Amino acid sequence: MFIRYRSNTKEFNALFEPHLISFSVIFIVWLVVFYIAGLYDQRNFRNTAQFYSGFFRTISVAGAVSVIFFYLIPIFGITPKTNLFIFIVIFTLLESANRYLFNNVAEKKFKKPMLIVGASPQAVELAKFITDNPQFGYDLKYLVNLNSGEIGQSNNFGEIPIIEGAAELEQIVTDAKINTIIIGPEAYQAPEIINVFYKSLEHKITFYSLASFYERLTGRVPLGAINQVWFLENLSEGNKRTYEMFKRLSDIIFATTIGAVSLVLYPFIVFTIKINSRGPIFYKQKRIGQIGKIFEILKFRTMRQDAEKTTGAIWAADNDPRVTRIGKFLRKTRIDELPQLWNILKGEMSLIGPRAERPEFHE
Repeated sequence: MFIRYRSNTKEFNALFEPHLISFSVIFIVWLVVFYIAGLYDQRNFRNTAQFYSGFFRTISVAGAVSVIFFYLIPIFGITPKTNLFIFIVIFTLLESANRYLFNNVAEKKFKKPMLIVGASPQAVELAKFITDNPQFGYDLKYLVNLNSGEIGQSNNFGEIPIIEGAAELEQIVTDAKINTIIIGPEAYQAPEIINVFYKSLEHKITFYSLASFYERLTGRVPLGAINQVWFLENLSEGNKRTYEMFKRLSDIIFATTIGAVSLVLYPFIVFTIKINSRGPIFYKQKRIGQIGKIFEILKFRTMRQDAEKTTGAIWAADNDPRVTRIGKFLRKTRIDELPQLWNILKGEMSLIGPRAERPEFHE
């Protein structure tokens, strides 16, 4: 508005308040759309064609939602064609430049030198994840092999040197200015390794267990870490009750807020589903919840009608011919799952926890 009305103070003042209120709501909607599209997920902070393709698609969806908001739900009494266009153009230019610079810095600058002690399948998987995702800000310098493990007797893992045992470890930690050390479970059975770590405390090194660091970066618990001890440590009944209470409260707040804001998207979603393929807007599925309870979820339909009539219940695959064109986008951005916020409000599902699966796949 300042760009358009900077020379007309009176008109600017008259229009500022209604635009401020309405565009503040739009900003919240855009945040939701960006969140659903995964643009705040650090794993996507990379300057790749895939990232920018998703970024510009999300901008298009957010812009379309804004048009629907102002023209189909005109609760604020304004239809800012020019101002909305100027906003979208300026936002796209500034945000794409900001993302490019941020991603570039995240990928190449301010990296913390680190090493991983262990050669288990989980350690190797974590090493691959770190080298494939430089935007997390870690520079993997070495792997320490305490036994043959997953990497055998090789001297390198890709471009990462492999150290055998503790002989060179203390000197390497000092020379490479290691900032972060990830400790695999086998290291706890090697006193010489633990002794080196203890001596390294003066270098202000940050230590993580392999399982906790793996979960911190990927958002998943490594399968190798899940055993009886893990359940005993993480499912303490006293802590569980408090956790469940706060989890339920956060579920209600999130589902209510996002559900209300996302209603603005529904006319656009319904319209695109209808023009793209014949059939109902929503699709019902039975799911298995906690303690084996069966419940029904609603999803926006992303496949052609009667897609499972001949095949029965099967997993969706990449480039699945049953998925409609708009369905591909809805599935990729998880927009098709918005109606499941109702299941979260009812307590049948939660934002945190395992996926509620179909009975056919559970069996």
